[in-house]
Amino acid sequence: MSLHRFAASCALALLLLVPASADAQIVPNYNPFIRYSPAEAVDISAGYTHTCALTDCGRVVCWGGDGYGQSSPPSRDDFVKVSSGLNYSCGLTEAGTVECWGATNNTVPPGGGPVPTGLFSDIDAGWYEVCGIRPDGYVCWNASTGQVTGYSVPGLAPVPDSISMGANSVASLRNGELHTFGPPAPPATTGSAAWGFTPYAEVSMGYLHTCVVSTQGRLSCWGNDSWGQTSGLNFSSQNPNSPYATTGIHGYGFNGWDWQQVDAGAFHSCAIKGSGFNNAYCWGADWYGMATPPTGEFIKVTTGFIHSCGIESDGSISCWGDTGQGQGNVPSSLGMCAESLIQQVYSK
Repeated sequence: MSLHRFAASCALALLLLVPASADAQIVPNYNPFIRYSPAEAVDISAGYTHTCALTDCGRVVCWGGDGYGQSSPPSRDDFVKVSSGLNYSCGLTEAGTVECWGATNNTVPPGGGPVPTGLFSDIDAGWYEVCGIRPDGYVCWNASTGQVTGYSVPGLAPVPDSISMGANSVASLRNGELHTFGPPAPPATTGSAAWGFTPYAEVSMGYLHTCVVSTQGRLSCWGNDSWGQTSGLNFSSQNPNSPYATTGIHGYGFNGWDWQQVDAGAFHSCAIKGSGFNNAYCWGADWYGMATPPTGEFIKVTTGFIHSCGIESDGSISCWGDTGQGQGNVPSSLGMCAESLIQQVYSK
């Protein structure tokens, strides 16, 4: 049973004092019942042609392309995180185990490959490979075959706090320090011309570029900038929500100090700045409108190949960009969450 909404709650007993002459004392009785309410999204991740969301009662709901089983998650209610790759997704459970569904190529039957043994504290799905943090470091594996890859770093101390997998590289944060394996190389973080603003609070690796948010709320990106996904300078539409950057060492630093979260996609990026209405920003390729977010107050954004999605402050989901395989068509309902309660009634 999930810890999200399934924790039982008991009403306090009310002691009623009645006169001694009363015929009988009022006795409280406790009747258990289940209350249902609409599920809300707490996490979301966009893949190539599909999207998966985690609800507040621990279930994963996916939509879009399902040719590899990438939109058919396991039926369980103890997930705490979901992450989508090319044609697959993985979920992290409360117990620290990982389940994956889908495949990375058409030579492997749908359903997800084996997962390395051990308990995990974080996972991230890249284009073809998944990386997860264990007590002994982090391990990366092919999502279809389960084969451990060369990106794995066992025996790492201190153990990373978070991890992000790109196309052919991996990045991790340890106590705010950024560590990368594979391109693109991170920028300089010292000297008068640097704009790294460490320590970092979040890192996101896209196809060939990387973005980070510092603990001070600064946003910076580096790597391939063929469509402005790193700088916003080659932005392909007149979107007023494109936060153009200034050149720094090996990359770009974005204006402002209130960046909350960033997600680097294939050829575009999206981020959240501050709170309040109209706080989602995107830049880079905008072929299908995937870099033109709608108005709203967002708490998280995610970028796929040619679509993007975000969770709004009321737990609802909005998607923008391509909907060719339904990846942007958010279900009308994410299901219902059940909460176990106890009702107190009185009788003589």
